[in-house]
Amino acid sequence: MTQRTALPFACVPQTAACLRDAAAADAPLASSSATDGEQRPLLLVLAATTLPARTRRVSTIREKRSSLEQALDSIYAQTRKADAVVLSVPDNYRRQDDATRAEATDASVAALRTTYEQRAPPLQLLSTVDRGPGTKLLGALPTARRLAAARPGSDAFIVLFDDDQVYNPLALRMLELNIRAARARAHVRANHTAWSFCLYGLSCAPCYNATDSACAARRQSCKARGLPGMTVGQGVDLLALPLHALDGVDGFFDAACRYEPRFFYHDDVWISMFLHDSARTGIRRTRFVNVTTRDGRPRFSSATCQSGTAISRRAIGRVAHPAGALAALHGNVSRMALNAALMAARADMAAAGLLPHIFSSEQVRPPS
Repeated sequence: MTQRTALPFACVPQTAACLRDAAAADAPLASSSATDGEQRPLLLVLAATTLPARTRRVSTIREKRSSLEQALDSIYAQTRKADAVVLSVPDNYRRQDDATRAEATDASVAALRTTYEQRAPPLQLLSTVDRGPGTKLLGALPTARRLAAARPGSDAFIVLFDDDQVYNPLALRMLELNIRAARARAHVRANHTAWSFCLYGLSCAPCYNATDSACAARRQSCKARGLPGMTVGQGVDLLALPLHALDGVDGFFDAACRYEPRFFYHDDVWISMFLHDSARTGIRRTRFVNVTTRDGRPRFSSATCQSGTAISRRAIGRVAHPAGALAALHGNVSRMALNAALMAARADMAAAGLLPHIFSSEQVRPPS
């Protein structure tokens, strides 16, 4: 497995000297936006959800902090400040065996309210139903729409982050620079594109076992019907979603879960499917920024997550297994097998006409 290393100025631990260096590095970047084409302001709404295991405090270098607190601290340490931070907390967890929220979690959430509602912007804690890892997106939608309505003329994005990751303090600045640089290129619809620091691809029928005859048959069927593959963005790597492209996303999630209940457990795939096949919105890789030129414009790096460069690191004391996601399936499925099942369900949804943009104009829809 490729070793993922943090960028310069990752500030882990976040020492005062490191943060000063990060601020100094960020200063020339801010001036670059003055020469970047269209200057519509960006509205970045950061969104996450959490699990009981992520709210338990563990000993870090200086004090006891939960994985969630470490993640939130890194979001509030961004040099480009978020316009809003939303944490959607389920009342009851479908991903836990006892299907209830522990009293300890209630106490932890109350402590978060005391600590982070005093920050700028104040943390918005929302009580909601559990819709899997995608709760982070679906729970934040009403808040993001309300904020966008109050700021007409801005381009609003919901930026998904994970509750067990510590993010580089320049992450949001780099995201903003990517969007502004794309605006300056007429062929890139920057405000109609989703962004993620890490992408991966799935074929229309991924086969991870060369001897799996059923999978081979599905792949042959995909090719015969002209079904394309799909690019997947990851919430762990700050998946930024244009708000205007998310109309109908909650209904799409419900429909997808009716075809394959395990969509509930893999938000990266169903969100990317919605973008590609329903909202006609592509996903671009957010490029890392290494240095700036003399005129203050960003110079983008060719480094990617596949080459070992990460926008975040795991929080100290993070639970060893993906609690509530694949673990909730009780070990009955690997991530590879889950991807294969979800892509098979995607083919069924396409055949039923639920994915209006899965085919290009040159391709022929399957019979309904």
